[in-house]
Amino acid sequence: MTVNNDTFQASLKLSTKLVAREEGFRDRAYRNAPQEPWTIGFGFTFWPTGTPVKEGEGMSRLFAETFLEKQIGERLRSILAVVGPRVALNPNQAAALVSLHHNIGPGNFLKSTVLRCLKKGQFQQAADAFLLWKRGNTADDLLPRRKRERTLFLKPTNGGGAA
Repeated sequence: MTVNNDTFQASLKLSTKLVAREEGFRDRAYRNAPQEPWTIGFGFTFWPTGTPVKEGEGMSRLFAETFLEKQIGERLRSILAVVGPRVALNPNQAAALVSLHHNIGPGNFLKSTVLRCLKKGQFQQAADAFLLWKRGNTADDLLPRRKRERTLFLKPTNGGGAA
């Protein structure tokens, strides 16, 4: 889909703030569970070079914020491209989708019921499908995040600006 620069910038700003808040910042590599990949910064499992994060590595907050904004811009462009030109998203919807995409990964997002419903213009069903992605390392531990994303997705914006 094509969006004007103001809408894109509002979506980018809101998406970056949302993902940073949801992921939290960690300056040292950590694992959510023993079988999970090493993670750092705002939920990154790879460095900008594509190298996986390894045990013992560190990242400054400034580097993480710069990397996050770049990654969020790429995710936002990817989502807009895959949604297609017939589906108009407001900044709140775009931010909620970017947060989901960042958390579940591009492969899972492309196979998601959220995306399938969205491409059909079924916004309420797409919003409800956020709740299908509620399981993390323990039963339903991602449900509060998914509820926040769903609420934001359903929240209208005033005049196209971020709410």
